[in-house]
Amino acid sequence: MKLINPLAQSFYVEPDSGIFVTSIDLFFSTKDSELPITIQLRPMQLGLPTSEVYPFGEVVLKPNQINTSEDASVATRVTFPSPVYLTGKQFHSVVILSNSNNYNVWISRLGEVDKTLELGEESRKVVVTNQPLSGSLFKSSNGDRKSTRLNSSHANISYAVFCLKK
Repeated sequence: MKLINPLAQSFYVEPDSGIFVTSIDLFFSTKDSELPITIQLRPMQLGLPTSEVYPFGEVVLKPNQINTSEDASVATRVTFPSPVYLTGKQFHSVVILSNSNNYNVWISRLGEVDKTLELGEESRKVVVTNQPLSGSLFKSSNGDRKSTRLNSSHANISYAVFCLKK
């Protein structure tokens, strides 16, 4: 089965010694009722996610394992089968793939209201004014490294990376 409609988010690993990623939180707005979704950690090459998947860097989730929310407030924890080592001072990517068009993750765009705070009072509406991390959002229609960058380079998947403490 060929996975379609990949979405990828690059991120930079700052520590020289690298990190061991144990899990990632992703925030879904919708999900499929039957088809699974695959989450992968991949290296970057020439500014694009590669087709290589890091050892232990793939998890397949069934729809009943996906949490959704209307405001990006509920995370889906993606736990890798073993810690995944990511080299320091390099960009890496998290890639989301499925044969379903029904999966949607929350993204943040510069200049838009932060959805996690939007449902509050008017004074609680906060506009996204900067990117907290270096990285880019990528999408592709063919599932390989011929990814194309979204028209807006000011968008990022809403995510959190968890790693082992040193």
